Amino acid sequence: EPIFLFYFVPIDLIVHRLLLGKTASGYYPSRCRFFVVFSTLIFYGLHQSWWTLPFIVTGLIDGLLILLIQRAQAVVWRRALVTFSIGQNLFVLLSLKFFPTATGLDDWLLNFSELGVPAGLPAGISFYTFESISFVIDAYRGKIKSCGLFGPVYVMAQFPRFVAGPIVRFDEIESQFTNYQGMR
Repeated sequence: EPIFLFYFVPIDLIVHRLLLGKTASGYYPSRCRFFVVFSTLIFYGLHQSWWTLPFIVTGLIDGLLILLIQRAQAVVWRRALVTFSIGQNLFVLLSLKFFPTATGLDDWLLNFSELGVPAGLPAGISFYTFESISFVIDAYRGKIKSCGLFGPVYVMAQFPRFVAGPIVRFDEIESQFTNYQGMR
């Protein structure tokens, strides 16, 4: 859309550059990370604001589960946490994708959309669901040393990847977050 191309992207890049300021080489400021998440959520929520809700909730739950996985000593607990993460991600995906159709609620939701109440699936829900599952599995395997509570949300919220993919493993892009070389 022209709004995205001619307004959103240039404004986003300018604000991001201003937030970077004069930072030390290899250091990517937290304010920039939060801005990237914020701008992605704005971009994502422009069409349907409620689409941001499952994105944020599943990302934060996975962030908490990753912290617990990294602290858990017993393999049983680590497996249980990974299983819970996979289950909650798939539950959200399947409930939003298939529940309305299976129960006949899709017609009911369409009637609401005619009244101006938003309906429809969140765009990219399958993409960010499997991205988040991949992130948690990488943490379980010990490939992620520390990411904080917002780690999964930050990694999933890179809107160029968010729109076009692909799903990547965290260890393939980790250096971009820890050793920032500037905008090129």
